[in-house]
Amino acid sequence: MYKFIKPQDPLKEAVEIAEKLGIKGEVKKFENMNTYSIESDAGIFKYWYDTGKWQYMSADAGDITGGNVPNEEECLKIAKEFMNSMGMDIPERFQKIVFTEASSGDEFQGDYRIIHRTVNFYPVIDGKEVYGVSRITIRIGPFGKILGIEKFYKDYIEDGIYETIDTDTVLKLLETDWGQ
Repeated sequence: MYKFIKPQDPLKEAVEIAEKLGIKGEVKKFENMNTYSIESDAGIFKYWYDTGKWQYMSADAGDITGGNVPNEEECLKIAKEFMNSMGMDIPERFQKIVFTEASSGDEFQGDYRIIHRTVNFYPVIDGKEVYGVSRITIRIGPFGKILGIEKFYKDYIEDGIYETIDTDTVLKLLETDWGQ
C-alpha cells in the first residue's frame, strides 16, 4: 500500500522550480484550480500546490515553424540531460518511453515538417506498464530547444503491507457476515 506525499512547502518549491527554468515573476494563486502560476518573458509555469504536479511552457512553445527537430534518440538524450541539469532526474519507475510528434504540411506537397517531438516517460509497476495521467512529458523543438515539461505524477511512500484475499473468499465472508 502506498500513500501520496503532499508538498512540504509548495510555494517555495514552485518558485525554486520556476527559477531553474528561467521564469521569475509574481506568483499568482488560483484557488479554484489549486495552482500557483508564474509568468515571465521566458514562459509560463504552473504548480498544483496540493499535489506537487507542475507544468512549464517556454515562450517559444507556440512556434509552429518547426524543422530541425532532433530524432527520437537525440530527444531522449536531450530530455534526460536537461532534467539532470536541473537536479531533477527522471525517477527510476518511469521506464516506459513513448515518443510522439506534432507535424505540419504534407509529404506529397513537399512542405512536411516536424514541429516538435515529445518524450513521454510512463511508470512501470511490477513489470506492468502504466499509462494515463501519471507521466513526465518533455517537448523538444527545433535545434533541441525545450518547449515544455509536465511533471504529472505525485510522489509517494510505502504505507504498509496488507494481505489480499481472493474473490471467492470475499464472497463466502459476505455470505456469513464476515465470518460471524
